[in-house]
Amino acid sequence: MARKRGFSGVLGYEFENGGHLKLSPSWYQEDLERNFDEFTPGIGYVDQVKSEVITRQNTSINYTGAINEDIFLTTYYINERVTEETKQTVVSSNNVNNPRFGELNSHKAEAQIDFALGSNHVITTGIVGYQADLVQTKNGVSELKPENPSRTNYEYYIQDDFFVTDSLELLPGIRAQTDSDFGSHFSPKLNAMYRPDSLSQYNVRVRGGVGAGYRVPTLKERYYEFDHSSLGYMVLGNPDLQPESSVSYQLGIDAQFTELVWGELSLYRNDIKDLIAEDLNADKSTPDLQIYEYMNMARALTQGFDASVRLSEVSGWSGNVGYSFLHAEDKDTGKILVRRPKHQLKFSVNYLIAAINTNLTLLGRAESESYADSANTLVSPSNSIFDFKINSQITDQIKLFAGVDNLTNTVRDTPSTGNDFRPTEGRYIYAGATYTY
Repeated sequence: MARKRGFSGVLGYEFENGGHLKLSPSWYQEDLERNFDEFTPGIGYVDQVKSEVITRQNTSINYTGAINEDIFLTTYYINERVTEETKQTVVSSNNVNNPRFGELNSHKAEAQIDFALGSNHVITTGIVGYQADLVQTKNGVSELKPENPSRTNYEYYIQDDFFVTDSLELLPGIRAQTDSDFGSHFSPKLNAMYRPDSLSQYNVRVRGGVGAGYRVPTLKERYYEFDHSSLGYMVLGNPDLQPESSVSYQLGIDAQFTELVWGELSLYRNDIKDLIAEDLNADKSTPDLQIYEYMNMARALTQGFDASVRLSEVSGWSGNVGYSFLHAEDKDTGKILVRRPKHQLKFSVNYLIAAINTNLTLLGRAESESYADSANTLVSPSNSIFDFKINSQITDQIKLFAGVDNLTNTVRDTPSTGNDFRPTEGRYIYAGATYTY
């Protein structure tokens, strides 16, 4: 059984200079329960309830606006607190066993400025700060080593949008970061865009780029025990994780075939070293509980393409459709990477009823099967999900909305949840209203 509840809000203010300040608080909670029995010597099978409560609190504040005629500022601060409480309760006596509590508290802030330099350069530069700490206890005793791990990270980036000619645009950049646990690293990149004059009637743009990527493991990936045993699986952190690095290549083209139809095609390849990934630990798993752990994969490759077509509004109708192909491989074993479906299809169809200012939208997404373990022996089924939404603008200030998520009630098979990546929740019906002033 699962219960979800939450709320979110937005409070904004516009300054005389056109700057916008926005405060966005949100709160979400999910309760999960699973009944099971456990054999106790001398007593027999004892009925118990495994319960889990996940709470997420998020507060963000951001400002965007011009500092003067030449400089534009974008800045934000986000605080997020996520807690997870799990316990097992004996039905007959109401005794609580193995209570576990976890909390991840994080702070992130960024300030970015954009300004013109001469007649053909636009400079973007900024700084990012991040701090997080983690607590996890079982029966009131810390499960973590170190007991209360924390991490800080600072990044600085700069890029130059260089308009070489009316047709050619270059975008070199570099990002530097220093991490309290993993030291310093530099990641350069170079992107380009070309607009052929001979194809200007189709608004053709050709894009390409190469860049270095770098990601340090999070505190959750290194230390946390994500206890989702009420759904049949757990994910364990790995304190020995190392940062992953990559070299990425992209090549793409987009064009306007007619006044109403746009198309886009993008090809990519990522060569990754020490990929951070989840993998099934068969030795620790049981028939009733799948155990996943984070690990570094020495060499990995992901490559493929994304293709999409977009239709602008015609007699109230509009929509888009996109297809993605992915080949994701462990280069040392030749096996397919975990949770990387080869085929994905997404679409949306929208109809505007102009007389009552109401939009009807149907969204769909489908993906092929994927593997749940690095040995490619466990398969998560292919699936498709459909959502339906209604939005009606009653006045300039009032909007009504309603919808049904997961129309076909597609859900995972609970006994094999650990290797079934379909949704945990079925059909969800909602309605509401927003007021803007």
